[in-house]
Amino acid sequence: MNKLASKGGDYEARHKDGVAISVDSGRSFTPFDANLFTPARYGAFPTDTAWYVAAGEWPQAPQPTSDDDDGGKLRGASFLARKSQIFSSNGRLTYRPGQSLEATADDTAGDGQYCAQLSKSSDGGITWKTLFAENGTFYFNGIDCNPSDPTHCCAVGEGFSQPPNPSTEPGARIHCTRDGGQTWNRTYWAPETASGAFSLMEIRFANSTDVWVAGSKIGNYPSAMWVHSSDGGKTWTTDTPAHLLGTAAMSISMVSPSIGYSSLINSITQQSDIAKYGGI
Repeated sequence: MNKLASKGGDYEARHKDGVAISVDSGRSFTPFDANLFTPARYGAFPTDTAWYVAAGEWPQAPQPTSDDDDGGKLRGASFLARKSQIFSSNGRLTYRPGQSLEATADDTAGDGQYCAQLSKSSDGGITWKTLFAENGTFYFNGIDCNPSDPTHCCAVGEGFSQPPNPSTEPGARIHCTRDGGQTWNRTYWAPETASGAFSLMEIRFANSTDVWVAGSKIGNYPSAMWVHSSDGGKTWTTDTPAHLLGTAAMSISMVSPSIGYSSLINSITQQSDIAKYGGI
């Protein structure tokens, strides 16, 4: 597809929640309102006309930044801002399920709830239809589609037990569709436990059957985690390499089923790294 697309978000000073598409190599972008009730986060564009947007937000205190802000509506912030509520300064987990975070003003001033939404356009952004909507449980992160079948897509999401307004079902999940979004099945589920929580950030199809997800396990220390499917998202296996303890995998790009790259963030040393899979 000879187009560039933003991954999602508020475009043109929050006049639209959706995506922006460029057909001139990024010199200009045209915004499209994706008919969302929660901020756009990631997008998948398997064809010129079939577009998917994963949207969501989590409970946190409103943080107006300017006079043209939206009056305190909860907005999706960065992964690091969200996860900073989980880690203490030495990288250790500051909460356990069923308990409050170490008390600070920001911990208790929050409002809102978890929101998750998937929206699709079948006509190149002219009209949009909500495929999935759920409140109180989790929010979506990445979404991607089978490169040879635009009706086969998977999206990742996560929710946590800490306040304000904890998830009613804390855990990380993967939802997949094989009928263009009419039905979504949760094919992967990692519930939060007393020993820690799980985060899934980005998903990529390497081909029609190999699918990879980047994320992390959040325990006493974070640990980068990759989830892999060799059957198009029907079943999954998890890998948490011991030598990457202290890091979280933020994104993933698959060159082929056997070679891939992930960006990492180390919450203890505040450093960024790149991890390579295969061909080393």
